[in-house]
Amino acid sequence: MPALVDQTITVYRGEAVTLNFTMDPVEDITTWTLYLTITRGSNKTVKVLGPLLMTIVNGAAGTFRRILTEEQLDIFPTTYRFDVWRTDEGLEQPKAIGDFIILGNSRVPPVEVI
Repeated sequence: MPALVDQTITVYRGEAVTLNFTMDPVEDITTWTLYLTITRGSNKTVKVLGPLLMTIVNGAAGTFRRILTEEQLDIFPTTYRFDVWRTDEGLEQPKAIGDFIILGNSRVPPVEVI
């Protein structure tokens, strides 16, 4: 069984991002169903986002991704936890986990000149 990928993802609040993942070691994931979930912390049942279906980019190369929009990431800046699970019947397994850090807004609102 492939190792569980533990990593940290850091983004800005309100940023649109593409999260790319690669199985390590590489495994053919062509027929898999994968979901991303973000929670307030480990072992929390309330979801901040998700479960969100992942897109298989290249099954044979073990690559998959999820695009998150500005609206989805317009959440309070703090450290959350994420996981990606394979959810095929009888094969439910975590494939990636880690911290999901939302930094404060990088954009400064325009100053109104009077």
